[in-house]
Amino acid sequence: MSTDIENVLSSIQDILFVISFDYEILFANEQASINFETDLIGKTCYKVLLNKDQPCEICAIAEFKAKDVSSFRFEKELILPSLKKECHFDIGSTMIEEYKGVKAIVEVLRDVTKRKKQEREIELLLSSLKDILFVISFDYEILFANDEALKSFETVLIGKTCYEVLLKRDQPCEICAIAEFKAKGVCNFRFEKELILPSLKKECHFDIGSTMLEEYKGVKAIVEVLRDITERKMQERTILQLSTPIIKIWDNILAVPLIGILDSRRAKLFTETLLNAIVKTGSKIAIIDVTGVSFIDTQVANHLIKTLNAVRLLGAKSIVTGIRPEIAHTLVDLGVSLGDIVTSSQLSGGLNYAFKMLGYTLNNKG
Repeated sequence: MSTDIENVLSSIQDILFVISFDYEILFANEQASINFETDLIGKTCYKVLLNKDQPCEICAIAEFKAKDVSSFRFEKELILPSLKKECHFDIGSTMIEEYKGVKAIVEVLRDVTKRKKQEREIELLLSSLKDILFVISFDYEILFANDEALKSFETVLIGKTCYEVLLKRDQPCEICAIAEFKAKGVCNFRFEKELILPSLKKECHFDIGSTMLEEYKGVKAIVEVLRDITERKMQERTILQLSTPIIKIWDNILAVPLIGILDSRRAKLFTETLLNAIVKTGSKIAIIDVTGVSFIDTQVANHLIKTLNAVRLLGAKSIVTGIRPEIAHTLVDLGVSLGDIVTSSQLSGGLNYAFKMLGYTLNNKG
């Protein structure tokens, strides 16, 4: 390494050393000399810099010797004699094949004390939140977990891959905030997901909000907040169930009056509830009344057909009632066919047909 290069290194504002593989300091720039206030050249690095009698547990030279890598980065706290206090450094090391006839490393110490203080203050604030919170790097590594997260997941989280330790997966989720940030350049993302919390031994529903951080511990990351909305989702489900009642109106006959808008979520619950009721009661006929359905499009019609087919697979029959002229016209325009399903414009007509199918006879008295 020429004198010109050493002059350049001396002008760098970060602390810089060139250290041989035998731990001898071969070069120190001006910032190093100013901050450590002692003769450094020719001294053993861990003795003069750290007052230790052996190399550190985390050591770039040891990494280079053991793993055949050419660069290494870590963080460490050091006491600078010039400041008489402990400072936090981001330390980057690069191997050089030859300096003054020996193999060596260039080690740069950047003071990140202020940043670490800010991080600690943020972590202290985040730890007090009642929602589960993580800071996760763009490489999916969990960098921070607040008290609620540690309590809920009951395992070591820091340094682990988020999707492996939280979801027991070997790859990122289909819906992933980090993937969204990488692909679309957004800085906020929100979605809902079900997770099994070890502390509760049951599945919970979470509203998950994510915000991008340009830098946390030296890397790009996200803050992800998980708010438990299980109780709210149960209430919503109860309301949906109440809005789609299953009524046993006669032996072996169920009626389902549909009212309002039949969206995909409600349609799924309607199908699930009806099929469960058929199995539970052993009913042979399900009358689905659409008198109160305000609007039918292709999606709603397809939901209805899937439900009718599912009822058939259970060995029961379906009757669709309440088909008004405008709904019939819409179904024809959409090219939707109900096949061999019995239909009626009135609920009473559907009930009469159900009686005939079951062989029941109605006697008029009076």
